Amino acid sequence: MGVLRVLFLFLVIFIAYSSQHSYGLGECPEVTPMDNFKMRPMLGIWYVIKKTATNSACITYNFTATHTRNKYHLQQESHSIIPGKAHYHYNGELTVPNAVNPAKMKVKFALNLIPASYIVVITDYHNYAAIFTCQRIAFGNRKSVSILSRKRTIDDDYMQLILNTLKSFKLNPNELSTIAQVNCDKQDDGLELRSVSGTSRSGDYEWIP
Repeated sequence: MGVLRVLFLFLVIFIAYSSQHSYGLGECPEVTPMDNFKMRPMLGIWYVIKKTATNSACITYNFTATHTRNKYHLQQESHSIIPGKAHYHYNGELTVPNAVNPAKMKVKFALNLIPASYIVVITDYHNYAAIFTCQRIAFGNRKSVSILSRKRTIDDDYMQLILNTLKSFKLNPNELSTIAQVNCDKQDDGLELRSVSGTSRSGDYEWIP
């Protein structure tokens, strides 16, 4: 793979990843992790119904266990609306720094070597969940909210419950983009980006025609 192609690839990935956040001054907002959270029933595939400031479609999260206690694997997949419709795979590691508070985790992706906080705000495990992530950067922070469902839609009652919870932490629901979850299984001609190693410790990606 040529140098220019590699640089373009990482530019596309970086833009797609960075666009899924909002930015603020000072420390990360104080968001209380969910009480009595258990990770095991949280495992599996979730569909992202709303997410902070993104144009991506068909976003899914897949949480899986690892052989290490209090460490989990997160695979995030999405489609882009750019011409050619790229398909993205991001692999991340979730760790639980304090087992007493398992809903407050750290996440590290290949494109971002500095871990970010990863907080499960609310979930019933079977229908809905809300995730808040935040990373301290120079002079401020960048943060993101994801509203998840076990199916490609979410009931209005669950959505209202989540939005009210977010508002209680002064998180602005107006910053959330609605994620299209239609035609997600259609295979388009275009480019797919995936981790060569399948682990967040690698920054290597390859084009798949």
